[in-house]
Formats: sequence, C-alpha cells, structure tokens
Amino acid sequence: MARRVNKNLRSDALTRAVIVDLCKDGTVTFRDRGQSSFNGMALPVFSVDTNFQAEQLQIRFCRKMHKDHPLMPGKPWYMLSMLKDGNDPAISRPEGLVFKDIEETTEMFTDYWDEFLKDQKPEPLQHCHIVSYYHCRKCLGELVIGGGAVEESPEKYARLNIGATPWGFQIWCVRHSASVVHIDFLGQKVSTQPADLPADAKPTPLEPDQVLVVMGIAQPNVRLTESLNAAGLDMDNVAAALREAGLLLLDDDEDDDAVPGEGQPAPDRPN
Repeated sequence: MARRVNKNLRSDALTRAVIVDLCKDGTVTFRDRGQSSFNGMALPVFSVDTNFQAEQLQIRFCRKMHKDHPLMPGKPWYMLSMLKDGNDPAISRPEGLVFKDIEETTEMFTDYWDEFLKDQKPEPLQHCHIVSYYHCRKCLGELVIGGGAVEESPEKYARLNIGATPWGFQIWCVRHSASVVHIDFLGQKVSTQPADLPADAKPTPLEPDQVLVVMGIAQPNVRLTESLNAAGLDMDNVAAALREAGLLLLDDDEDDDAVPGEGQPAPDRPN
C-alpha cells in the first residue's frame, strides 16, 4: 500500500525543537525532538520552538479531559475539539480521524503559527504582572481612603507576611493577626521562578525558627510546637515537606520540636 503524504507539511513544519503529535482518537501531545511519541503510534503534524507554544496550541484547538490518559498518568489530556470545517471531531468522527483531518489539522496549526504563535514567548516571571492587589480589610479601614485617620498609601501601610502553607500559600496581616487570603492549590503542581537567580541556583535552607518567621506564625518565647499548634499546623508534616524541598535544615539529633516524624496524618485543610 502506498504511504500517504501530508501535503500540508511545509518544509519547516517539523524542524523545530518540540514536535506536536496527533492520534486517530484526536489526542494531541507534544515531545522533544528525538523522543518517541507517548504511544509509539501518534503522527507528527507540526513543531514549535517551546513547550509553552505547544501548550498554547492545545489550549486553542483542544478540550482538556477530566481524567488522565491511561498511558499518561499525571499529565493533562487534550483532545482535538475542532476541525477545519468547524465541526467537533468527537461528534462528526465517532470512528476516529481520517487522513484528511490530519492534513487539515496541520494547516490549522500552521496558520495559527504564522499569524500569532511564532512570536509568542512566556513572559519572564521576574517582571511584575500583578493586576489586582490583596490588602487587609482592617488596615484599609484605618487609612484616609477607607474612612480612617492614617494618611498613608495601602502599599506603605501594609504589614504582610506571605509564605507557603501545607496546602498552597497565605497572606497574613501582621498588624491585625488576621488572614488576608489563603489560596489552596488543591493538590495541583505549580511552578515558581525566583527573581534574579541563575537557573542552577538552589534555595538557602532555613532553620526551624526561621521557617516559622517566614510563615508568619512565630511567637516570641514560645516553643515551635506550640506556635504550630496555635496556627492549626503539624510540625512533623510541615518540616518533612520543607526538608524534602531543601528549604529546611534539620539534624537527626535535634529535639522533638524540630525532628519530623514519619506517617503522621496530614493536617485538616483550612475552612
């Protein structure tokens, strides 16, 4: 049988660093050049310069499934949600994509690349991208702009501690000992990019009391476990997680206030 040739593959379509693959069932994945496709059968239909650009193709042309692909546990599963004619392949192609659909998908990806995607780069996280600020409601009420007497800007008047929690991160008002917001990542993995650090830089480990200061729950003349209990946290779980991430210095011969235990139940999520 003669091998079909994708007529819409330009000479540069598969020359870039990240290969985008398409399966008959509509699954769209990407991989580094030189790597095999996730199932060994997906067809290369396009290529881009970065993983960021490949993710943008998935977001633009695919739907994210509510479960993991059996062959890709822990990774988001994207399936093609539109054909060139505007139809949803899940409805119009119940038996799977045909070769013409693959050719037209390459054409859609190429058009999107030429018109928009090829110049798209992820914004450096060192730049400020904040569009909405969090402030303590009580602090704002003490300012002139909030009806109070303090003539300061919210930025200068704020006394906030911001740090990681077992569930995500929290903004804590030091002045009023109150939580401004506690963001729960719900177990999702997130990435961070420290400002002005080389790619191979490692975080400086903290002593146990420094960790509590960063988390905004340290109390003067109070033992570590008592400070954590007052905050509704478990030192064993917090310390183990921080030590695993390289953020906490702990010696095996330290006292019970500092040594993380094994098999402790995770603390309850905050309300």
